[in-house]
Amino acid sequence: MKKIYILLVLLVSIVVACKSRENNKEDTTIAIIGKWYWVKQVYRSYTNNQLTNEDTYTDFSLGSYFEFGENSKFKEFSVEQNYREYLGTYRIGEDGTKLFIKRDVGPKEDIYTITKLEKNQLIIYWVNTEINGDPNGQHVTYKGEREYTLRK
Repeated sequence: MKKIYILLVLLVSIVVACKSRENNKEDTTIAIIGKWYWVKQVYRSYTNNQLTNEDTYTDFSLGSYFEFGENSKFKEFSVEQNYREYLGTYRIGEDGTKLFIKRDVGPKEDIYTITKLEKNQLIIYWVNTEINGDPNGQHVTYKGEREYTLRK
């Protein structure tokens, strides 16, 4: 009887955990829909884990934005970068903490971590790491980070 009770508790725990993950993804998918205007962007560059550059931009009064549609369509519009516009698709990861954006301009899908998502504020973080060789045969690790703060 004790084994059956333990098995039942385990089964209920698994179902609740799975349902919670589904709710996180669904809640994030619903909450992210809309037009999010750029408020702040922080760019950091590293070489061999040493910070080599950091730029913070906060003057986005001209209306640059990311737009997430109900149909998984994505649009990026940047006034500051010569009115550049990218279209593509997006999806939310299973646990609701990852945002996958695929722009139509290439095969790469960018993976962002959703660090904050509230009714009127979204913060996403992206990192890219590359290992290259220099002329002396040494491996050099380059890492770039971007953090976007956006508001509806």
